[in-house]
Amino acid sequence: MKADSLIFRRLSQADFKNISGQGGVEGGGGQGYIDISTKGVSKDMMYSFLGPHTSMGAKGPRWEFKVKSLSLGDEEQSIVIYQRRETSFCIASQKIGSRESNRVEIWKTERTDFPNESYDEINNPLIVYIVKTTDNSYWAGWFYLYEGYHFQMNSATAVMFVKDDGYIKFETDVVIDKKEYKWPFHFGFHPVIGVDEESNNSDNMKFLTALRTKPFMLLAGISGTGKSRIVREFAFKSCPKYLQDRSGTTPGNYCMIEVKPNWHDSTELLGYYSRLGREPGYQFTRFVKFLVKAKMFPKVPFFVCLDEMNLAPVEQYFAEILSILETRKHPKNEETGEVDMNMVKTEPIIDAQHFKALGHIGGYAPNFTDRDIYMKLHDIDTESDIDEEVGNRTDLTTEGLTLPDNVIIIGTVNMDDTTHQFSRKVIDRAMTIEMNGGNLRNMFGGSRNLEYLPQEEQEEWQKAFTRRYVTADEVLEAHSDVEADLVKELPERLEEINKALKGTPFEVSYRVLNELTIMVGVMLDEGKELNDAIDQSVNNIMLMKILPRIEGDADMFVLSKDYRSRVGVSYDNRLEWLKALAPDIQNVSENDASEDGGTTSEIVMEHQQTAKEKIQEMIDRLNNQEFTRFWP
Repeated sequence: MKADSLIFRRLSQADFKNISGQGGVEGGGGQGYIDISTKGVSKDMMYSFLGPHTSMGAKGPRWEFKVKSLSLGDEEQSIVIYQRRETSFCIASQKIGSRESNRVEIWKTERTDFPNESYDEINNPLIVYIVKTTDNSYWAGWFYLYEGYHFQMNSATAVMFVKDDGYIKFETDVVIDKKEYKWPFHFGFHPVIGVDEESNNSDNMKFLTALRTKPFMLLAGISGTGKSRIVREFAFKSCPKYLQDRSGTTPGNYCMIEVKPNWHDSTELLGYYSRLGREPGYQFTRFVKFLVKAKMFPKVPFFVCLDEMNLAPVEQYFAEILSILETRKHPKNEETGEVDMNMVKTEPIIDAQHFKALGHIGGYAPNFTDRDIYMKLHDIDTESDIDEEVGNRTDLTTEGLTLPDNVIIIGTVNMDDTTHQFSRKVIDRAMTIEMNGGNLRNMFGGSRNLEYLPQEEQEEWQKAFTRRYVTADEVLEAHSDVEADLVKELPERLEEINKALKGTPFEVSYRVLNELTIMVGVMLDEGKELNDAIDQSVNNIMLMKILPRIEGDADMFVLSKDYRSRVGVSYDNRLEWLKALAPDIQNVSENDASEDGGTTSEIVMEHQQTAKEKIQEMIDRLNNQEFTRFWP
């Protein structure tokens, strides 16, 4: 069966006792009401979910309908949902007027193999839900949060873990699986088109895992390996029809910025205020205009490719963006005061006053909108594809231009004598992937990947770039069942690495631990087991953030006899110690490549090194040259 939509409610302790029969009260005890806030599910949403009401009560509509349970042999019962207060809907009795049966029988934990512990002891709330199928039948189910993360969930169902109640309309097919017993609804979802979820070395997943951790990536390697092409490929795959160009060469969600060697401040990237010319004012750059465009289409990922990023000193012309990236946070909802997990805010990049001035120059009314500013900057007369609510916002004139959460910045870099080295400040803030080519045969057929996809595939790729976490604490809250393991093991892993780096400028701190935790959370969301997620994430963080910081001569890596004695290790060399600390990760085999051509990411990532292999390469370079670094 295919699911269409669902409503859900996270239960309080009182709710739990009511539906489970705890507290010594026969039939569940106390009131049997389960209320859903109208802020979580509005009246219009309820009509969309249940259709026309069957009757009207004093406070609003009332629906009577039947629900089934896959876990109880397709057992069917009648229930009622009605507006009990202005602020809530009530899921009430299945037999009107009968207090004894004022419960949804399907939700009683005694009918399943729920553990014997009380709600207080398990400290994991139940989430109950009702699903509507595509044939307009209704099914009730539940799970408790401890087990809920084993769901295969997409970005839509993930909201169930951060909100108390809500309505979810599925945009793609969702399968109801009869095999599960405790919580019968298995949400079938594949986060990336064409990616083998069973493979720990899936090429696309390496990029996506990094980008879901942080929206700033460096692709480094020799010239001609397709670094900028990858960025274009992701833009093509996720570009909706209304942003596609007629010639099929440049997706509307893609912007290439060619970095020049003479960039030593941010004016070429972020613009500047000028008093010269016919119309003095702020000079908006292509980059800034692209960010404004991204604000108009928040559900679509927008890709900025900073080509040859290190032809100029990155920490000089990119300083403001590097700082702004670290201010990302989930803001509080103004109405409810709760953290809005569906939105990420940053401090402004461009002050609001410059957009106010632009509106006055354009001759707009006093309350000109973000849509007006977008059309002015892009010299557009009409625009019908912008969501009305988004277009009518006035964020630009009240807050200024913040970094949109749907913008992904990817810099391509060549490490040679013509370029600048990266400072540790830059490496510390980016996810770095080294690309040095793969099997040359896999180039053939790659041009087919720079084409637009059908709508359904576009939408799945758009969701694939969605980021859920900004801080480590959000991961701990979302994966509370393994919180103790994460809090213990992740700092221990990095502390061991810091022991090997003690006395050098290469030690890592809170930012790396924060992003390591986020990456583990991302992998857990992808369905990986905890130990596998930790090992994969430590391997990636070593490759992406720790090893690129390291360079020096032989003296830099020698461990003194006194220090070895104090920490209890036998390694003479820091790199040997680091190699022992790196997880054992199976590499991608040459046989895994597609025989008839693959994506660009397959071509360049086929021989992606593990951290152990990269450290051995650095050791070999040190032995041969008396000096080593991450870059060739």
